Amino acid sequence: MLKGKIFANRYEILKKIDSGGMANIYLARDKKLSRNVALKIMFPQFASDSHFVERFKREAKSMANLSHPNIATVYDWGKEEEIYYIAMEYLSGETLSQTINKKGLLPPSKVVDISIKICEALEVIHKQGIIHRDIKPSNILVTEEKDIKITDFGIVKDSTPSLTQTGSILGTAQYISPEQAKGIKISKRSDIYSLGVVMYEMLTGDPPFRGDDSLSVALRHIREKPTLPSNIIKNLSKNLETVIMKCLLKNPEDRYNSATQLKEDLIRCSKGLPVSELHETIRDKLHLETKAVFAKGFETIKNIKWVRFLYTSLIIFLIAVISITLYPLLLRMVQKPIPKIVVPQLEQTELSKAKEELERLELKMAISRQVHNDSVEKGCVVNQNPEAGSKIMEGETVYLVISLGPRVTEVPNIVGLKIEKAEKILKESNLKIGIIDKVYNEVPKDKIIRQAPEPGEIVAFNTPVYMVVSLGVEKFVVPSVIGMDYQTARDILENKQLSVARIYEISETAEMGTVVSQEPSVNTKVFKNSLVTITLSSGSEIISIPKVIRENFEDAISTLEEAGFVVEKHWVPSSLATKNLVLNQDPQGGTVAPPDTVIIIYIGSGPT
Repeated sequence: MLKGKIFANRYEILKKIDSGGMANIYLARDKKLSRNVALKIMFPQFASDSHFVERFKREAKSMANLSHPNIATVYDWGKEEEIYYIAMEYLSGETLSQTINKKGLLPPSKVVDISIKICEALEVIHKQGIIHRDIKPSNILVTEEKDIKITDFGIVKDSTPSLTQTGSILGTAQYISPEQAKGIKISKRSDIYSLGVVMYEMLTGDPPFRGDDSLSVALRHIREKPTLPSNIIKNLSKNLETVIMKCLLKNPEDRYNSATQLKEDLIRCSKGLPVSELHETIRDKLHLETKAVFAKGFETIKNIKWVRFLYTSLIIFLIAVISITLYPLLLRMVQKPIPKIVVPQLEQTELSKAKEELERLELKMAISRQVHNDSVEKGCVVNQNPEAGSKIMEGETVYLVISLGPRVTEVPNIVGLKIEKAEKILKESNLKIGIIDKVYNEVPKDKIIRQAPEPGEIVAFNTPVYMVVSLGVEKFVVPSVIGMDYQTARDILENKQLSVARIYEISETAEMGTVVSQEPSVNTKVFKNSLVTITLSSGSEIISIPKVIRENFEDAISTLEEAGFVVEKHWVPSSLATKNLVLNQDPQGGTVAPPDTVIIIYIGSGPT
């Protein structure tokens, strides 16, 4: 454990408070400024990976250049003993994810208030040319003072071309935009989509899309429309629903152009005003100004006597001409019946249902043409004329454009191939590469393990094919733990996904309880879960450890305690025959250790 360790002769670790995908978060004391800070420390296994180190540095630099009440502040960052750290503002409270899990869903007014604050933070982020790319509830902090703070810039993208990753996905599947899922170019509108997902989850208690794995969720972001929040929440404001659904549009060009534009509509929601419309105060002002201009003009004319006479004569003449000439036309216009049927919304509707709806309204239907369309299902309405909401007479015709569906192709089998070969085959089938996940596996390195859609499926042209590619069998470098206490050594080795066993020996030079040697030796490459045996200094007094494997756990505990040891129990799944029996012990029986050493016994709990 790192408790008590001091970084940069300044930050003293007090306790661990959280853990993320690439780092642990600790509460630390800044001894120089006498304040608490959050110290983000990269996992040791990533310190030798230049990609992760670059991401870590990028996060520190990105956050350090941002100053806003709704963005967590970075104070310092650095490296010490091959450990990278970021010192940042310590915020007591909880994540928005924890708030949602606790309350189930938030009231619309609270959703709007939180979203406005997130927009204000995004305004600052986007003005710096930064795209966050991982806006989600667990990266949004709600402080005890109910302030909102955006944090975790570990996968930001800035305007530097070298930091752009094409053909890959960064972010969290439930909150990524369709363009992120496709691995294509992203923009600040991608963050707006993710914020739309967050708003949806705050309002309904659940994100719009879930699935069995990241791949299935990403596919749903690309292909499916979310359920309307009003179908989940009763009496929901139409304005707020409109704002959220605009954020979640598949085409980035159809979303809000900026966080500022989104914030303006959210403010209108909070005031009960229609979204994206001219404010009444502005309309009134324009009306008054226009009225004043005309009044001033007429007043000037009236001050000139001969113009006044001419003006009056002209008006009388015009009235007479209009009365005589246009009276029949005006009469016909007045007598003409007012259109009374409102054209329904038919786009995306099946042709048969569209026909039924028009017949019910006593309107005629005609198909103007049929076209291939990648977003509208075959047999559904792509477009209509007149458009929805128009008023027409009974018996008039509504013209429909009907979808022939997308152009389709059969998905080839690319499992077992390398990416270069797979890309060529997909291109020949009018398909493209989608998300590429890379995992360690027994399949030879760089070969495709599985794909989606499956081989033989019929899909639309340009559908991305998602694939999982093997990194080969994973190996880990054994780090040095010599000189460390047992708990620290164990934490470091287990973080490396290695198993740990210990033995003791008398040492006249090493402090009692510290590691004097290890096997395998430092920098040896081993497979995942390989056993590393560490030898600890026992001091001057040692006693023999009884062998208790295969004994009943109660008898084993008695035997070990009588021998002068402390026992720690760990239950593990086992067969029915080995239930309540000791399956393993650490240190092993037959070795030696100082009195009062903690002996861990692993007890079978039976089938689960």
